[in-house]
Amino acid sequence: MSLFFISTASSLTSITVELQMPTLSLTSTYAVVSRGENIQFRCTTPKPRCNVNAEFQLYRNGFSVSSQTHVSSVTFNHDVDVSHQGSYSCCYSYQNNIKSPYSNTVNITVGELQMPTLSLTSTHAVVSRGENIQFRCTTPKPRCNVNAEFQLFQNSLSVSSQTHVSSVTFNHNVDVSHQGSYSCQYSYQNNKSPLSKTVNFTVVNLQQPNISHSAPDGQFVVGSQGPVITRGHSFTIICSTESQYPGGSFHLFRGSNITRSELQMPALSLTSTHAVVSHGENIQFRCTTPKPRYNANAEFQLFRNGLSVSSQTHVSSVTFNHNIDISHQGSYSCQYSYQNNIKSPLSNTVNLTVVDLQQPNISHSAPDGQFVVGSQGPVITRGHSFTIICSTESQYPGGSFHLFRESNITRSESAVNHSSSFSFPEADYSHEGNYSCVYEVSVSSRSFRSSASELLLITITASLLPVMGAAVSAVLLLLSVLIIILLLKRRQKQRNKETHSKCSFTKGAANTYAGASHENKNKENDEADYENVELRKNMDYDDTEDVYINVDSNHSKTDYNNPDDSEEDYINVDSDQPEQDYIHVDTDESEEDYVNVNASALTSVTGELQMPILSLTSTHAVVSPEENIQFRCTTPKPRCNVNEFQLYINGPSISSQKHVSSETFNLVNVDISHQGSYSCQYSYQNSTLKSPLSNIVNITVVNLQQPNISHSAPDGQFVVGSQGPVTTRGQSFTIICSTESQYPGGSFHLFRGSNITRSQAASHSTKNEEDNEVDYENVERHENTDHDDSEQDYINVDSDQSEHDYINVNVTE
Repeated sequence: MSLFFISTASSLTSITVELQMPTLSLTSTYAVVSRGENIQFRCTTPKPRCNVNAEFQLYRNGFSVSSQTHVSSVTFNHDVDVSHQGSYSCCYSYQNNIKSPYSNTVNITVGELQMPTLSLTSTHAVVSRGENIQFRCTTPKPRCNVNAEFQLFQNSLSVSSQTHVSSVTFNHNVDVSHQGSYSCQYSYQNNKSPLSKTVNFTVVNLQQPNISHSAPDGQFVVGSQGPVITRGHSFTIICSTESQYPGGSFHLFRGSNITRSELQMPALSLTSTHAVVSHGENIQFRCTTPKPRYNANAEFQLFRNGLSVSSQTHVSSVTFNHNIDISHQGSYSCQYSYQNNIKSPLSNTVNLTVVDLQQPNISHSAPDGQFVVGSQGPVITRGHSFTIICSTESQYPGGSFHLFRESNITRSESAVNHSSSFSFPEADYSHEGNYSCVYEVSVSSRSFRSSASELLLITITASLLPVMGAAVSAVLLLLSVLIIILLLKRRQKQRNKETHSKCSFTKGAANTYAGASHENKNKENDEADYENVELRKNMDYDDTEDVYINVDSNHSKTDYNNPDDSEEDYINVDSDQPEQDYIHVDTDESEEDYVNVNASALTSVTGELQMPILSLTSTHAVVSPEENIQFRCTTPKPRCNVNEFQLYINGPSISSQKHVSSETFNLVNVDISHQGSYSCQYSYQNSTLKSPLSNIVNITVVNLQQPNISHSAPDGQFVVGSQGPVTTRGQSFTIICSTESQYPGGSFHLFRGSNITRSQAASHSTKNEEDNEVDYENVERHENTDHDDSEQDYINVDSDQSEHDYINVNVTE
């Protein structure tokens, strides 16, 4: 659509026309091209003007890169290099400099061609003259419907070329001239890929051998067709050839049959990845004869350190499989033979190394000596330094240690003289936990890790100095409180005596007053103190009358039914529940002051706080480590203002929180230090008014020790192997489980692998009264022992659910 704007000024009329947006298209095949290719852009105006050329401009990334003129459309050609990558658009204009909008955008990406792959599709890279070989050259990213030109190079010279979209195959009938190094390349237009990797090709062209004879005792003559040997005498036939390759063998034919032959040396290869392996890995050896006999099985034997360890039969090659342990380390070779007992030479040697790392040791030290040895491990004083030491036996040079806390690596350090020290300059509660060491070492470019060391439990405790300071402060504070309480009680008793001696109560009408005058012992005291006002028998308890205690604070008047007085000082005590009782204290002779007193609590104007209730909201009071427990401390009569609640264990406060009526204390990941007697307390007014301690809740933390496992053979038919006892088949043996005495009773579970094989109640041993032991007797081999050649039998005894202890039982014939 065109818009025409017409304006008139004087006699001049102008017409302004807005040009429409052109279209930019890519006439070449791809928007992703390689360096050296040619691309074409076509810019077209939708409504050209008749016989009027437009100037077309091509833009890349907003900058003009080319321009042409034409009536309706132009084509821009470019031989691509990396600078041509970007976003292209075009526009056109006429002589009046009115330009069209920019066209649509076309993005061009310039990439390098990737290296092709050259492979040999025939069986061998070593062939003899007359055989056929095939090379396949493949591009990793072919272009759709665009043929690439592939070229095959021999010793860097092009020997053949073909075109295809993705790959081509080159065929050759081999002669000695085909020997050499081959590579390939592909190209689009003038853009060539890198050369592929090289494939080396060998053509074996053996010379014809020579044959001759000799007769050591000279008993022969040379006939017209050859030597004539006298019967009964020796002779020798000699085969020889020119020196081309080392080794080899000769076959002596009589007619078309081989009469004599020397077997060639087999080849031994390791089909698994590495020649350095760890315990439990699987390895495979392959022994191959270079020239197998047709339909004739050869017997292959595998040797380790010169001793035969396995044998198999096959026409050409066999594979030997082994699940590795330390005994498999050594030098391997193989050999083959046929029924006539002619044996081949031994093959090449393959060396196998088995890395079996020992379990590392873990220990600790505290340079300043601020630790004690607890039942489960060292207890370090908070704020002091300690060091964890990892060490192992000398097996391989170098390596490093990883320090684990629970299942996470916390630090790693290189081993120095087969040990590493992990220092903690300032102990904190965040350092608590179970630590273990793992040793890692690199052998022949492979990394190996040992099993984890035994666990070392580090416990952090508070420093004793603040505790002692707090204890001294607490004792001084307690003494001060006791002294104040004694003084207050003494004063209270004196006031009670004065109150009883100076107050009388009479039952009468509603407005009867009982007056009490103060003696002039303290002329300067303008306050009236009311403490421990008791309801005596002469007080009025009926629901309709009020009982008043009239107390005038001025020391010059006596107020007994005084009609002339304008001020009355009295205590109104009413025992009925729906009404309010007031203590009226007048000290300024012009106002009336009341204090409301409930008769049910009238024994003390200033009341003591009631004892709170401590309850356990979690399920059990007997827990195991890492469980969570919750306490709730509740005041029976909360006030409107905030209470401060404190939780105590074995006397000291361990936590405090604020709430109006009750508070919940959470203890997360419980350990043995949380065992004890808990109580709580609440207070008001910045802890000046404290409640009594609550009831006691006892918490028990059960932390079972790791059990011990051992064995015995009553008839002595066993030996101690590298991995554990080796028991003679058919003989009896006993497995003994024991643990330290912590709790009466209990039972042991005997594991083999991950399965429970037996369970038995624990009983006290007569030899050691502190050990709980269970004896498991394996009387007959076929009942409880697995004797297959590929599995190992383990007895796992675990009572703490976190660690595994194994005895490896091997049964020998």
